[in-house]
Amino acid sequence: MVNKRDNFLTNRPCLSFDVLLPGNKPQSGAKSQPLEYPLTIYTVAGSQAPDGEKNYLYVMKWSKLHKTRYDDDSEIIDEEDIDNDEEAQTHTLTLRLDAPVNRLRSMNGCGVVALWGSDATVSIYDCTKHLETLVEYAKYEEELIEGEEVPQKRKLEAPKDPRKKNFLLQKFEHRMEGFAIQWSPHSVGKSDEISC
Repeated sequence: MVNKRDNFLTNRPCLSFDVLLPGNKPQSGAKSQPLEYPLTIYTVAGSQAPDGEKNYLYVMKWSKLHKTRYDDDSEIIDEEDIDNDEEAQTHTLTLRLDAPVNRLRSMNGCGVVALWGSDATVSIYDCTKHLETLVEYAKYEEELIEGEEVPQKRKLEAPKDPRKKNFLLQKFEHRMEGFAIQWSPHSVGKSDEISC
C-alpha cells in the first residue's frame, strides 16, 4: 500500500526525461546528497506529440514530495509523515522544439541537454537559464510563505534568448532516427563526444 503518490503532467506525452542538479557545472559530475523530505527535484523532459502538433522541452521543478508509507521498512514511520496531506507542486518552463524527442540526456545533471529527435537530428540546448529561473522563483515563493517583504508579486516566466536561437547551441544531422544518447564521461562538454 502506498500512502501518497504524486502525478506530474505535461500537456504532451514524453518518452524521455532526466534529472537536473541546480548549481552543477558540466565538469563537476553528479553529486550525491542525502535525501531530505519533502524533496524538491528538477527535471527536463522532451515531448513526443503527434504529427503536426507543437513539441516542447520541459524544464520542471517538482516540490513537496513526501515519503510513501513503506519507503524504509526498517525505520518506524513517524505519524506526522503519514498524516501529511500537503499537495505536491510542479512549476514548468518550456522551449519550443522543431521535432518530437525520442531521447534526451543532461550533461552531468547541468542545464546543457542533448536530445535525439524523430527527425534524425541530435540537438544540444542550454537550459541553464530556465533552471536558474526555477531556483530563483522557489526562493521568491519561500519569502512569500515566511511573510518577508517582497518587492511585488511576480509571475514565473521563461527566459528569453538574446541570440534569438531558442537556446540551441548545436545541431547535428544523423543518418537515421534513434533512441539512445549518452554524454562521454571522459571528454566533458565536447559535443563530438556524444554517443548515439
